[in-house]
Amino acid sequence: MSTSSHVSILLFLAVCFSSSVFCDSLPPILGSDHFHININILTISISNDLPPSPTKLYFLSDFQKTQVEIKRGEPYVKLLNFDTHNGLLKWNKCAEFSVYIPGLEGDHQRIYWSAREDDCSESSSLNRSAIPSNYHLSSNDTNINILFLSIASGMSPNDPPVFFFYNYGETRIYLHPGKPFTKLANFDRKVILMYWDVLCVIFYAYDPTMEGGHQKIYWLVKPDGVFHSWDNNNWEKRKTWNNQACN
Repeated sequence: MSTSSHVSILLFLAVCFSSSVFCDSLPPILGSDHFHININILTISISNDLPPSPTKLYFLSDFQKTQVEIKRGEPYVKLLNFDTHNGLLKWNKCAEFSVYIPGLEGDHQRIYWSAREDDCSESSSLNRSAIPSNYHLSSNDTNINILFLSIASGMSPNDPPVFFFYNYGETRIYLHPGKPFTKLANFDRKVILMYWDVLCVIFYAYDPTMEGGHQKIYWLVKPDGVFHSWDNNNWEKRKTWNNQACN
């Protein structure tokens, strides 16, 4: 063996030994009881527990804008924030449901959904099933026709807050600046009752006689009125605030 080969081997061994000593001298950070990483993130899992069928199961939501197939034995898993999330499942029936509502889930960070023939069951653990959401009949096809609604605030931070009621609901919803309200819905008419300080306005968030075949409807709320768009770019003023009682 040549002298250069001996030198190379000795240098290699020296590096290995010095690296070992260096690593052994480091404090055991990852194994320390004082080293913790708290990750606050929501995990959603949706499994296909429907009986075997040639009809596929599809899923859409505010965080899954394009339809995705959920196969048997291959749950759909998504990491999300802790905002309210809505979704829709479609088989030869379909169900619109709230994927996650903060007020209902407590401190649970893992939510499991199971799509079944007679309902869609939710659980915050693998051993508990609750809150059924019944399917409603739909055509047996693979194209999901679903309406996407978005209502955004164009108010400045110094303006009074905007609140609204969605489609005769009893819950008053705060329209966060910079955080649009989004909703997946069917193609029935949808009514919005909105309040801004002492002013109010009533309008159809979706009117099938006005929207043609458009499936994405955008609304922008500004001090001078409520604006409508099909592409979230070209806006048309549809409503003006008034100071009369909205009831």
